[in-house]
Formats: sequence, C-alpha cells, structure tokens
Amino acid sequence: MITAEKILQRIDEFRTLPTVYTALTEAMNNPNSSAADVAAVISSDQAAAARVLKAANSPIYGYSGRIDSVNKAIMYMGFAEVKNLVAALAILDVFSNVRISAYFNPVEFWKYSAAVGVIARALAREAGRKGLEHCFLGGILHDLGKLLLYQCAPEEFSQALQTVALRKITLRSALKETVGISHNALGELLAEQWKMPPPIRAVIRYAHTGMNDDKPDELVAAVHIASISAQMFGFGSSSEEIVPEPNEIAWKTLSLPDNIFTKLQEQIIQDYEGTLDSLQL
Repeated sequence: MITAEKILQRIDEFRTLPTVYTALTEAMNNPNSSAADVAAVISSDQAAAARVLKAANSPIYGYSGRIDSVNKAIMYMGFAEVKNLVAALAILDVFSNVRISAYFNPVEFWKYSAAVGVIARALAREAGRKGLEHCFLGGILHDLGKLLLYQCAPEEFSQALQTVALRKITLRSALKETVGISHNALGELLAEQWKMPPPIRAVIRYAHTGMNDDKPDELVAAVHIASISAQMFGFGSSSEEIVPEPNEIAWKTLSLPDNIFTKLQEQIIQDYEGTLDSLQL
C-alpha cells in the first residue's frame, strides 16, 4: 500500500502547468505589463485564446455586444478573471486523461467543482464583497487533492471511496485511514508547487471547515458554503456520500440572508450551464 510519504514524493514529479499559464503569471506579476502584453501571451496559444473568447461571450458576463479579441476580453473581464479562467483550463488539461472508474467519474467531479466556483462567485457578489476575484478558481480547485490522489494512488483512492460508500463517512476520514493524509493537504501542496496564489492555497486547505485556521476568511467561507450548496443542488458529483452542515461562522462572515438561494437559484443555474459550455464539460 502506498504511504503518504510516497504520495508527497510524487507531487514533486507531477506535471507542470502549460507554458501559457506560467508566461501569463510572469506577465501579470510585471508591474510594467499592459493589457496588450497579457493579451499577446494568451494569443500565443490558439486553444487558450479561443476558450477565453468563448467564455467572454457567454451569458455569464452579460456583455450585450461581441467580444472579438483577447485584449477586449481582458479589458471587459479584468486581469484576474482572465488569469483564473486560463488557470482552470490549464488544470483541466493536466487531468484530461483521467479515466472513469466504478467509484469516480472525473467529468461529474469537474461539473461539481465548476458549480462550486459559480456559486462562490455569486455569493460573494450578492454579499457585496470586494477583492474576491479568486472565488471562481478557488471553487474549481478546492478539491484538487482528490484528482491528485486518483492519479497518483488510484488503488488507495478507490478503496477510500468504497469505504465512504459503505460506511457513510467523509472522504477525508477514509483517506486518513488508507493513506494517512487528507486530500486537502495534498491539494494545497500541489497548488503550492504550481505557484498558485496564497488565497487559493488557503481555500484548498480550509474549504471543508469554512475558516482559515479558526479565523473568519471571506473567500474560504464563500467556497465552503458553495461546496455544500453544489451538493444540495445536485450539480455533478463530489464523491461524498454525506452533505455536511455549513459552518455558522462562515455564513455569518458573509452576512448572507436566509433566502439567498431562493433569490439566486435561477442565476446560478444559468451561470452553471454557461460555465460548463465554456469549460467544454
């Protein structure tokens, strides 16, 4: 049986993200970069450019005209949103060869993850929170460790999923029995290797609790509530058998009204369907 140490070793050998994401990160970290510079990086990868334009013209962003250039997409969507979209597409490509098993369907898992991103963004927007541009990507990546385990330790991961189905416990608990480490911890390590921003790494580590190391965190709270909501809506599959109750502190952190999902349900479904189309899921 594989050990946690061996899995950690495999993280160091795991595939890097596509060149376009690395180049985009460098460009956006350069204070002298302009929208044209960032657009040039994205446009150098035809597939990435096409998918960014498709997303920009989707109903998600509500633009009434036609966005026909990457530069225009950046100006309308914003640097952070475009970068996060490229990151999501890049990670989808990294795990594109993951096959369906009796206990795990990667397509349904990505649908669930996309739903978490959509709902987290909607909650943050409704709550009037600023500076939460990582909501969408954080939602998509919050369970990144599950994919990592499925690819690096398929037998142990399948065993844990069987345990979840039979005993109705959380996957985190089952994984600690089989490999001695949670998917949250592993996902955070992979995100760190990929040089993901600290807020994204915090979401991956703490989304299941709704708090950042016992401290209120608006981004973590949004993804925490969104992950539970996505399961309640039945969007895709999280590979979990039980739906946990949301952390009350996370709910209070965002100051959400009790009827929030009645109000947002139609918009969430529309954005979810548009996101699946943009991500080609």
